[in-house]
Amino acid sequence: ESFRDHSSLLLTCLCGVDANNSNYLRAGAQQVASKAGVSLTDDSRQQEKKNDHENFPPIPPFPKPTKDGIGFTRKISQLDSNTSFSLTFGGGRCRSKDEYGNNSCHYNWGDAIEANYTVKLGEPLQEEDTLQGHVKIDHLVPYSFSCAVCGADCVLKIPVANIQWSFPTKPCPISTDMIVDTFTETLGDKSPTDGIPVHIEGNLKILRAKSGDAAASFSVSVDIK
Repeated sequence: ESFRDHSSLLLTCLCGVDANNSNYLRAGAQQVASKAGVSLTDDSRQQEKKNDHENFPPIPPFPKPTKDGIGFTRKISQLDSNTSFSLTFGGGRCRSKDEYGNNSCHYNWGDAIEANYTVKLGEPLQEEDTLQGHVKIDHLVPYSFSCAVCGADCVLKIPVANIQWSFPTKPCPISTDMIVDTFTETLGDKSPTDGIPVHIEGNLKILRAKSGDAAASFSVSVDIK
């Protein structure tokens, strides 16, 4: 007799199952567990699988498919007391709006981005104060930057995607007077990533040099294709 014949006979004697049944191992395990006073239900097996999965290092999500162009969302988590801020975009390119203006916006390559913003600070911003960012590209590649909030252009050089973006700042200091302004930026005619989706997300802060406190904290998520 073969080994399988002996093992089938053993299982039949111990557990009362037929080895020819495709579920004989499962049934045998259930009966053995029952005799030992242990419940081996579907729920417990699912919990075991869940626990095993949680023990492995998490796998970062892949970038979501995105439309051609650039899309972005933001979330403001903290502002200085007595500080107000609003940023709106023209052209009906945004899908949502909150107390700080438009959000969840998308522009195609070649479009002109026109934005209007209103800012009133609770305390002035000085030359030594900085805008600092810590983001990840495609959930894996870290990128950090720091630039002055006033008095000089802020230049961002995004690695991997080979993107450079420069924007001007106001002269220093930035007072507590109400600031109402508009800026317009025309996107290039084609993608800087040659149509390869790139996802950038992270946190940004405006830090006061003297106190080390954050004048503002917010998060951003940008998709480029």
